Amino acid sequence: HSASARARAFDELPKRSKALGDTTAAWVKTLARRCAMGNFVNVETINHCILLAQECFHEDDLASCKSFLTCIQMAVTIYPTLCGTDEGFGTLVELFGECRSAGSAKWKKEIEASGIVTILSSILAVAAPARAAHFLDKKTITDNSKPIIDPDLQAQLMNLCTRDGTPQQAKFAVYTMASLLNPTTSARSGMERSTIEKEHEVFDPLLKALTSPTRLSLPSGNNEKSKIVCVLAALAALADCAPSVFGKDSSRGTKALRFALEMVLLGRNDSGDDNDLLSDDDQNSDEEDETQGTSPSKKSRRKSKGRRSEIASQRGGEGGYSGILDDSSLSVATRRACAAIEFLVSHIRSTLTKMSAKSTPQQSSSGQDKENQHQAVNHSSKEVSTGKSSKKTAVTSFESPPPDHIKQVFEILTQILEDNGLPPSSRDRRDCKSSLNRAALRQCAAVNLLRLCDARLKLEKTYLSPGMWQVLSGSFLDEETCVRESVMDELRQMLVGQGKYQHAPSLRFVSLVSLCTDGDHGAGHSVANGNAAHIGKRSAAMKGSALQCITSLRKTCDLMLAQCRAHGAERMFEERYKMLLMPEFAVPFALHLLSFRRETPSAGGTAIAGILTQPKVAQVEEDDEALVHAEESRHKVLKKRLKW
Repeated sequence: HSASARARAFDELPKRSKALGDTTAAWVKTLARRCAMGNFVNVETINHCILLAQECFHEDDLASCKSFLTCIQMAVTIYPTLCGTDEGFGTLVELFGECRSAGSAKWKKEIEASGIVTILSSILAVAAPARAAHFLDKKTITDNSKPIIDPDLQAQLMNLCTRDGTPQQAKFAVYTMASLLNPTTSARSGMERSTIEKEHEVFDPLLKALTSPTRLSLPSGNNEKSKIVCVLAALAALADCAPSVFGKDSSRGTKALRFALEMVLLGRNDSGDDNDLLSDDDQNSDEEDETQGTSPSKKSRRKSKGRRSEIASQRGGEGGYSGILDDSSLSVATRRACAAIEFLVSHIRSTLTKMSAKSTPQQSSSGQDKENQHQAVNHSSKEVSTGKSSKKTAVTSFESPPPDHIKQVFEILTQILEDNGLPPSSRDRRDCKSSLNRAALRQCAAVNLLRLCDARLKLEKTYLSPGMWQVLSGSFLDEETCVRESVMDELRQMLVGQGKYQHAPSLRFVSLVSLCTDGDHGAGHSVANGNAAHIGKRSAAMKGSALQCITSLRKTCDLMLAQCRAHGAERMFEERYKMLLMPEFAVPFALHLLSFRRETPSAGGTAIAGILTQPKVAQVEEDDEALVHAEESRHKVLKKRLKW
């Protein structure tokens, strides 16, 4: 068809698919766009681009190779199945191996500087689920012994995490291995016994290497300090993908969590002696870990036993959390604290998500499935009663993090926001005094605090006090643009159920939208808006997401009212569900927030000098007209917030 015909078809598509519902209409639009691409983006074209990228690499043309890989990355991000074929994924693995096994040191530095390995690792991480599904579809009974993960690829990915990768590359490596093991994205699939056994088989050696004394420590050398960031980033991805590895029977997992919380964030045990965090098995196995792959000589290994603190964290480096972990302009202390925060939050989130999926009764499609489940339960109970629990039974142990641990993480994140981005540890405060470092820590703390308040986790009501909620609300009026944009993007995903969120948030998080407005564009607009940075179009996008959330809440509220009326429980709806679901009940929370904001004018009109303590205030006081203009700006901002 011609371009005009396709344009007319797309114009008529919303009208024709409107009656099918929002979900179906969105699916039809996606299908139409995919089919309309024709020969522009398809499997054959992507395979040709991969081959061209490989040929450019063989010709030492890294710029052209990167250009082709960037195009592939963009296409695969939208349609991961484009690289799920044998030819496409296999060629990517070959190119990845060639980049990792480059000959000279100079050539390796050029490859590292070009960022090709990072792009390739991201493509593999996105395409891995499609590759695993494609592999399982083609797998027959005769080739059951063939592994999903190629041993050479697995070794290269392990080296990214433990040797010479960056934090971002280490994360992508863990996500690739996890996706190839378990292509199903549902939380329940991660609780299956076979899946947990595979995770332990693949990730136990990785956890053992990451938690060795030479890596999981705070080194004193300048060249070694940044490598702990890669280790913590890999542990964060590991906790996100395979939380069973950090189960109650895992001493290494417990050791890693204690290290991130107590040593990195709180600054305890800062004497360099890590023996209290290490078990005898860990210390004895450290030398064994170092002998794997390309290791130093025996003489150097013997020396390392006496001075572990000097050579700790010998491998790592990567960038992960919103680019913070890879940002070389930030201090190592800042990136290390951000990586530790992400590790702790990822562990709490993934563990509670898996536990909730485990506790939810699974509905079987047949009676045979229920019978198999009943037999499995009886078999497990017999093992426990006879004391013959096997190793496989031990690795499936799973429990939620202790309440004291969760409470401490909430308090640490809130304390960072209260201290304007300074870390809790006095050891790191000197290295995090700059505005750039403090903004990065505020961004990390606020975003991860929002993630801990996910409705699926059911932690907000217990651990997020009203004071913490008010401290968190201040991040939506941060003076740094990057902080305000990141926090608002996270709240937008929470409202519409995208990204890491699936359920609608509580109403006090809906009320935070009132702080997402921009001030007037005249003089003093930043002061009137609490010195908040301008975010432009993001403010309007935030308003649209809030309206979408409100519409969804009203539909849910109407549905709940109809169900309560059908069962004669209308009183229960009025006393309980109405205050939880009706969007209008978010207004008291918003009024509470605005009443405690320093820039909010009182009914009688308060002098701006008595409210704000910025250096510009003294100049405003001297000019009565400027003072009146400032008061008017504050009233305009308040009016806009109330309308929002």
